[in-house]
Amino acid sequence: MPEAFLTEIHKLQPQLEYRLSQAIDASYFMNFCSCCGASIGDHYIFSQPGGAFFPITDEDTQHIEVHELPFLGSFSFECTPAQGIGKAIIQKGTRVSPLSSSP
Repeated sequence: MPEAFLTEIHKLQPQLEYRLSQAIDASYFMNFCSCCGASIGDHYIFSQPGGAFFPITDEDTQHIEVHELPFLGSFSFECTPAQGIGKAIIQKGTRVSPLSSSP
């Protein structure tokens, strides 16, 4: 991930680091506990129906904020298949533009 993107993401979500997941023996950007530093793998965030990032209804999806980063143009990222319903979140989540974000 380009450093400029990571810098902007950290303004919104500072508990994100590129770490090794022992469960899948691979590294990826994952959340971690701000109190104890424990890794919080994607499975626990994106695979629980009714959880924060696995909404069941369109109404639940609208409670998720999708923050637009202040970049223009095309960018290339190396990605792997993901789990969850990211497409629905991106399409139906509540948009927050960079100008309306809290400092």
